[in-house]
Amino acid sequence: MLLEWISSIHEYKGLPFTAWDPGLGILFAAMILRPAIAAPALFLGIVFAEAVVLHSTLEWLQIAGVAFIITIVYTIAAYGVRRVSGFDETLPRMKDILFLLGGGLLGAIASAALLLAFLIATGDLLFADIRPAGWPHIVGDTIGILVVTPLCLRYMDRLAFRMPRLSPEHAWEALFFVVSILLFAWLVSGSASRESLQYFYILFIPVVLASVRHGLAGASVMLALTQAALVGILDWLQADARNFTNYQTLMLALTATGLLVGAIVSERDLAQQRARAMEWEAARAGRFNLVSGMAAALSHEISQPLTAARARARTVELLLEHNGDIARIRDNLKPLVEQIDRAANILQHMREFLRRGTPARAATEWAKIVDGARSLLVPLAVEKKVVLDIASASGLPAIDCNRVQIEQVLINLAGNAFEAIASSGQADGRVRIDAYISDDGDALEIAVRDNGPGLDHAMVENLFNATATTRPDGLGLGISICVAIVESHRGKLWLEHSEKGNTDFRFRIPLAAKGDTA
Repeated sequence: MLLEWISSIHEYKGLPFTAWDPGLGILFAAMILRPAIAAPALFLGIVFAEAVVLHSTLEWLQIAGVAFIITIVYTIAAYGVRRVSGFDETLPRMKDILFLLGGGLLGAIASAALLLAFLIATGDLLFADIRPAGWPHIVGDTIGILVVTPLCLRYMDRLAFRMPRLSPEHAWEALFFVVSILLFAWLVSGSASRESLQYFYILFIPVVLASVRHGLAGASVMLALTQAALVGILDWLQADARNFTNYQTLMLALTATGLLVGAIVSERDLAQQRARAMEWEAARAGRFNLVSGMAAALSHEISQPLTAARARARTVELLLEHNGDIARIRDNLKPLVEQIDRAANILQHMREFLRRGTPARAATEWAKIVDGARSLLVPLAVEKKVVLDIASASGLPAIDCNRVQIEQVLINLAGNAFEAIASSGQADGRVRIDAYISDDGDALEIAVRDNGPGLDHAMVENLFNATATTRPDGLGLGISICVAIVESHRGKLWLEHSEKGNTDFRFRIPLAAKGDTA
């Protein structure tokens, strides 16, 4: 009843109409969600609004008949909208808005037609009254549904309202809206009624702007504010019924425009969110596939520092048994602890890679990475009887990387070379690690070369497959893990040469920003 009073309801020979009907819009949303409660509320609301607010000239039975017709029609319309295939009451897509628009428009047309027939049958209306009485009723009801119902459906859950959060930027938009309304009111108040219609298009600006910026939610809020302000202005100007009807038609065009633009924007945003979700799921699936391989290869990766730690521990044990000097024991204990810490770091960083999806990177000097890898590679080279030659890293810029993971790439590539040389029985095996700035100056290129037996053509063709391996007991995961790590750093790994005596793997990692070092 309050909303009927606010909406400045009028009566044309017993037929109620208004510039818009917010009460009907709220109850139409409620009938979509909870028809058993909303339908009786609509019937009683119409009866009391006709009698108390409008002071209708109709008899009580006629008022009850009008209320019954409106209630039945919109109950059926709401049921049709709710039952249509694929309708989502939260209105996330354009087709949901079109379903609502169709249901509201058909309900308004059917309601007007039945009310006109009822009042003509009771002698309150003539056939000549069909157009002046029917059109305002259709437009007012349709606007009430299109403006208020989407707002309610988006923020009403089981008849409990959930208001959207407001940000500081909404204050500027509200100010722009107020200025637009005041400008419109000033222009309309000083012109003839027909000429004032052209100023209505000023109100399109805040509505379309809100629709583009905030989608359907912004369109619904701005339309509701615009409709309320417009009705207040027309009331203040004491506009006659004909002028109300003219503005009703423009209001309907504004409402349809705002909702359609808002629906398009909301559907686009939803599609972008779904695309991002799919990308995230694909990345997550890729990480799990990678880590499932890592799980199988992890024993190999961890065995390197643990083997070195075991050798150091065994040396300490022998020194203690033979009353060795403290200095030699201390010299062996320090690298022992370092290797145990390294094993723990590998596990920690692999777990972080799984959880976060991207490695935790920082600007790191290449010299520090080389020193970390050297501590593991030197014992392996001695074990395999291979000469390890690491070029000087002094003067090279820092790279943006996860230190432990890039060290792991070096260890995997060099370790594969050690294994290939050792398995071939070559006596003069040599592995060299070089690093230099790329030709474009944007990255650091690292080369891991060996003079081993090389790779045959079949192995080269399948080298980057997850199961490719040159070792009888290999899992075929070392190269694929290296590729995944390098690519996660926005880099690239490739095979430069593969002939006998010259196998050359290379990868590049982007340089860190100048001034950032760790």
